[in-house]
Amino acid sequence: MARKLLFRCVAFCASTLLPGAAALAQSGVSGWGVQSFHSEWSHESFVSISAGVNHTVACRSDGTIAIWGFGDHGQSPTPTLPPGVTFTKVAAGGMSNVGLCSDGTAIVWGTDLAPAPAPSQGTSFVDVTTSSLWFYPPWGYYTKPHGLALRNDGQVVAWGNNAFGQCDVPTLPTGLSYIGIAEGSYHSLALRSDGLVVAWGLGGAQLLVPQLPPGVSYLQVAASDAHSLARCSDGSVLAWGSNLFGQLNVPVLPPGSHIRGYRCGSATLLGPFERREHRGLGR
Repeated sequence: MARKLLFRCVAFCASTLLPGAAALAQSGVSGWGVQSFHSEWSHESFVSISAGVNHTVACRSDGTIAIWGFGDHGQSPTPTLPPGVTFTKVAAGGMSNVGLCSDGTAIVWGTDLAPAPAPSQGTSFVDVTTSSLWFYPPWGYYTKPHGLALRNDGQVVAWGNNAFGQCDVPTLPTGLSYIGIAEGSYHSLALRSDGLVVAWGLGGAQLLVPQLPPGVSYLQVAASDAHSLARCSDGSVLAWGSNLFGQLNVPVLPPGSHIRGYRCGSATLLGPFERREHRGLGR
């Protein structure tokens, strides 16, 4: 397990630490470690990038996809889209990928994630995510992941493995909508239009969303195997859940700096800072 965890973190870092100003523009990709590479991709423009367990997938600005790493479970090649349709975002899972298409639909390829449902009539998807399932529960064997999609009407659609209620999206109060989604291995997060975060799925500390002080709201959410993250309107980042590898120990920033975005790894979280530095915590 230790070897697998180390490999997962290497794959995540290879896909997340972009050179130069790419922290802001995501304009290039380079990788190193177990599956090092140097290719023309380093000079291309990417708008979305995601790391699975043993593979990485990136979406170019022209809507095409680049994939590297293991593809033995159908993670590559990329499926052919209908004429005139391109990808706008991609999310990598354990043995599969989910892509958001320019026509508002989502497409899944690989072996462990069920096909994405079609959006309801008159709606479209504006965001998608899935989990890499690197966390093995107490029974010690791999189970299939789930997927989340955010619709343009503010509703969240979930599909796939629902063994722990991770697909049971909470009903919204009247007048509210969902504006953000994130997915852990067996739990889900959603950001509401009133600045609150709701969590559901496999119980534990990763579901215990911290209460914010008056006047502060949540702006962004992320989730991993057994911990969750959220960025707040006061510039802070809160982390809750498992801290086995120090992944909850958000670093103290230099004066005048604040975190403006982040990504979650299996046992690691990384954050690009206002000064365009990258800092990591965890293992």
